[in-house]
Amino acid sequence: MKAVQDYEPFGSPMPKRNVPGAGYEYGFHGQPKDNEIHDVEGSSYVFEYRQQDSRIGRFMSIDPIANKYSAIAPYVFSENRSIDGVDMEGLEYYSIHVKIQNGTRTLMETVDYTGLSDAAILGIHGMPASKFYKEYSKSFGPLGRGVEYVYHDLDEGKIRKRFENKVGLTLHGVFYGAEGIYRTGPIPGHNPPSISASNAYYDFDKPPIDMVDTLAKTHDIQYAAFSEGYPAPHGWVRDERTLEADKQFMVGLELYLNLASNPDFNGPYTGKPPSCEAIFSAGAALGVFKGVAMEKATQRGLKTFEKWGSITMKKLSEKISGWAGRHGRRKSKMSF
Repeated sequence: MKAVQDYEPFGSPMPKRNVPGAGYEYGFHGQPKDNEIHDVEGSSYVFEYRQQDSRIGRFMSIDPIANKYSAIAPYVFSENRSIDGVDMEGLEYYSIHVKIQNGTRTLMETVDYTGLSDAAILGIHGMPASKFYKEYSKSFGPLGRGVEYVYHDLDEGKIRKRFENKVGLTLHGVFYGAEGIYRTGPIPGHNPPSISASNAYYDFDKPPIDMVDTLAKTHDIQYAAFSEGYPAPHGWVRDERTLEADKQFMVGLELYLNLASNPDFNGPYTGKPPSCEAIFSAGAALGVFKGVAMEKATQRGLKTFEKWGSITMKKLSEKISGWAGRHGRRKSKMSF
C-alpha cells in the first residue's frame, strides 16, 4: 500500500487517517492539491476553473457561469451535496476517471451526470426541465452529449482529458452511434478479440438513457460477440455475420416508433414521454440499417452463389423457376 487518504465531507484530510504517497499530487475527487496556500496538506484543491478550500467547503472565487445558476450561491461546492455531489467542469453524460501507472490503466471513479437537478439544467441549458425533457431523454453538461475521460497519469505526472463527443446523426445516447462507452477510455487501434475481452474493454454495465439507447446497447453487445473482427475493406457494413443483429435492431426500432406514436406512452427508462431526439434517432437508425441489412443480405447471397460453382447454369435456372413457382410468381424462361 503506497498511500491512504480519508476525507471530511468536502475533502479536508481526516486527522491521523492519511498517509500521503510520495510524489502523488492528487487528492479529493482526483484534483491536484495546492498545499502552499494554507501550508496544510489537502487544504486546497485546484479544479478546472477555480480553487476550493476543503476546510470550509467553499470555492475561493465566483463560479464563471454563476449568472446561469441564480438559485445556487456562487461559492458553494457542488450545491452543498457533500456526499454524492461532484463539481461539474463541463462534464457530460459521464465522466470517467482513470489512473495510469506503469503503463496500466485502472478505473478510479465514474461520475454520472444523467440525473442533474432542475436548477442545474436551467443554468446550463437556459431552459426549464419541463421543456428540456421534451427535446432530450437525459441531462448532460454544456459540451453536449458524450463521455469525458480524465486520465490521472502518474507516469507523466499530469492530468489529461479526452472528450468523446457525439456528432451528426449519432448525437443521441451512450450506446447509440459508432462509439460506445469504455471502462478505462478508448485505446487507439484496439479491436477486442472476443466477447470476454469486449466486456473488459467496453462498459456494457452502464445504463442506457432510454429505450432507443437500450436497443443500441443490445445491438453493440451482439456485434461484440464476433471474435474475428470485421473483414476488410468495407468492415461491419458488409459483415453478414451481424445481419441477424441488425434485423432484431430494426424490429425493436419499429416497435418503439409505434409505441411513441401513442400520446399516453411513457418510456420505461425515463418515465416520461419520448423525447424529440429519441424519436428522430430511432427513425434515422431504422433508415440506415435497412440499407445496411440489404447490403449484408446481398453479400450473403453472393457467397451462397459462389458455393454453387459446380451447379450448371441450366440447373440454376431450374432452381430459380421452381422458387418462383412455389411463391406464386409467374415462371419465366431463362436462356444462357
